[in-house]
Amino acid sequence: IETISAAVDNVRRLMKNLTGIFQVHREDMGPADINLLVQRTLDILEPRWHAEANMTGKTIQIKRGIKAVPAVAGNEPDLQDAVLHLVLNAVEAMPNGGTVTVSTYSDKSHVILEVSDTGTGMSPEVLARCSEPFFTTKESDGTGMGLTIAQSVVQRCNGSIKIESEIGKGTRIIIRLPIWAEAASPKTVPTSPPVHAKHLSILMVDDDTMSRKTICECLNAIGHEATGAASGAEGLQCLRTKHFDVAIIDKAMPGMK
Repeated sequence: IETISAAVDNVRRLMKNLTGIFQVHREDMGPADINLLVQRTLDILEPRWHAEANMTGKTIQIKRGIKAVPAVAGNEPDLQDAVLHLVLNAVEAMPNGGTVTVSTYSDKSHVILEVSDTGTGMSPEVLARCSEPFFTTKESDGTGMGLTIAQSVVQRCNGSIKIESEIGKGTRIIIRLPIWAEAASPKTVPTSPPVHAKHLSILMVDDDTMSRKTICECLNAIGHEATGAASGAEGLQCLRTKHFDVAIIDKAMPGMK
């Protein structure tokens, strides 16, 4: 039950961050200790890297340049998700191992968080697209959402993010977050007009029976008409015989390329 509860909380935060990509909002803003979030994230991830080093021989070194900084304006769980994605991206950019440096410092109005790596770096073409939703160079191993979610979180905090990278010289990400005292009177942020619900015909293609049935039942319960397909071939057959407004498709399934 505790595992399920934690998973639900993670999904809730993920969905909030995904919606934040398209609609900026400032819910649950408060003083957040960015140093604490960085330390907590690195403490969680380091055992994983040690285990990976023992299995693959790839060594990941973490350097912490943490300076005393004031609280920032933000939501702590969201900011921790952003830090997590940035650090994981840095590690994944070093296929042969290397060093990730995480630093914090401040100026008069902002706290600055920097995450840099000694990895492969990005070409100008990849750098121009790296924050786009679902853009990835990792083929089947990545979702392309890490930087997008981090950018969404930073924007909701009224901060800024800058990415510097060069092939063979690694990547550096600089995030500027307003100090909490500066955010006591937040600016008015325009919101998107409300979206009116529409009942949809939805095709759910997933070879995982539990996921497929659960999602279909949830969609049906809120008024949609969901049809489940247990394989890619079955999903294609459904598309040939019926019109669907939306198709939700598992990214990788046996028997399909």
